[in-house]
Amino acid sequence: MTDRGEADHLVVLDDPEVVHLTSFLLDTGGHIGYFVRPSRRGEGHAGRALGLALDHAADLGLRRVLLTCDRDNEASRRTIESAGGDLEDVRELTMRFGIDLVGRDRTASPSVGSAPSRP
Repeated sequence: MTDRGEADHLVVLDDPEVVHLTSFLLDTGGHIGYFVRPSRRGEGHAGRALGLALDHAADLGLRRVLLTCDRDNEASRRTIESAGGDLEDVRELTMRFGIDLVGRDRTASPSVGSAPSRP
């Protein structure tokens, strides 16, 4: 936490039993989720968080992950696609993307680089 009251959170579940998707996660959730508060959007945080999560998923031995976003969430769609996401299908209002992790170049990850400095 900084003196401005900001905090970064990362929740990682290393339990191999957790990497299998429930029917709910298969339809609307996926393996990885992220949220960026409105006042910090557009600074690259989602791309970096996704890149780190993809690296961790690969370290867990996952070969492919599922990510989802709402049809009208253009920013999240672009973030997923820039990380290598391929649209698998659309279920009602949810777009479902797959990302292959085998042979993925981590240096090409959106996690590379730094966010713009804040005043």
